[in-house]
Amino acid sequence: MKGFRISVCLLAIAFSVIALPCVAVPPGSVFSIERFNYPVDSNLNGNGGWSGTAGTEIKIVPQPAGDAYPPGQYCVSIAGGAGSRDAAVSMSYSGTGGIIWVHFLIRGNPSTPAGATWRVWLDDTSGNNLACWVGTSSTCTGTIGGSTPATAESSFYHWGFNDFCCKIDTNANTSEFFLNYFSIGTLNHGSAPGNSLGRVRLERVDNA
Repeated sequence: MKGFRISVCLLAIAFSVIALPCVAVPPGSVFSIERFNYPVDSNLNGNGGWSGTAGTEIKIVPQPAGDAYPPGQYCVSIAGGAGSRDAAVSMSYSGTGGIIWVHFLIRGNPSTPAGATWRVWLDDTSGNNLACWVGTSSTCTGTIGGSTPATAESSFYHWGFNDFCCKIDTNANTSEFFLNYFSIGTLNHGSAPGNSLGRVRLERVDNA
């Protein structure tokens, strides 16, 4: 097994991104898939081992009408607003040969207000950051620690799903970020993080 795959739909009241299962994961490589098949309108925290500071700010919603890919998919809604809120799930996965893959898809919302921001944190079992995606409704950056070092800012489209992927190499202590199958940069995550993916954390950044 080579990767951890999450199925997320991040739909926000103040900003909107959608993430669904990545179709590019090699057969047999998936360690775990999170489909968010929980009661609609329930908070993500409290379901399936997810916990954190978010209440209704991060909740389960059905796939938006008109989205044909994939049919019947559940989603997570992240509402923008004041105060940082999060939801995280723990695991322990070291990949194969020191390589850990994480995949998800995002679709932006062109009506998103300026300044609305989300993060997807990929941490080790002690909470040290291995990689972190930071984005708006139409741009994204790969980072370590949520700010710096960082890749150059990249844009993604609104009219379909965008493929996000991170290749974490715990032997070389690097994290490579891919957007729509193209590498946008490789960063050194240092020697502090351990050799296992221990937590995936979704964050609504303070947009006050």
